[in-house]
Amino acid sequence: MSGLESNLGKAFRLAGGQTYFNDPSHDFTVEYAKYQTATAADVQRVAYRYLTPGRVVLSVVPIGKTDQASKPEKSIKVSRTSEVNAQVVGGRSR
Repeated sequence: MSGLESNLGKAFRLAGGQTYFNDPSHDFTVEYAKYQTATAADVQRVAYRYLTPGRVVLSVVPIGKTDQASKPEKSIKVSRTSEVNAQVVGGRSR
């Protein structure tokens, strides 16, 4: 239940419940109960499926702080120019 640490996060959960289910307590009464049923084996099964060696990990770090990346030795620096070029598709900007 990420986001519940702050009042803003709680407000978003309450508003979402009211908007989508006409029940502001929906996340706390229905969704939270679902989260409680997850077992360690469930988490491990999902981790084995998705956290494979071929996965891509994106680390967003301050400029010049590549040592803070998930795997600094395998990091690739992306320049502002390559960011702009990546947004151009078929000669047109997205």
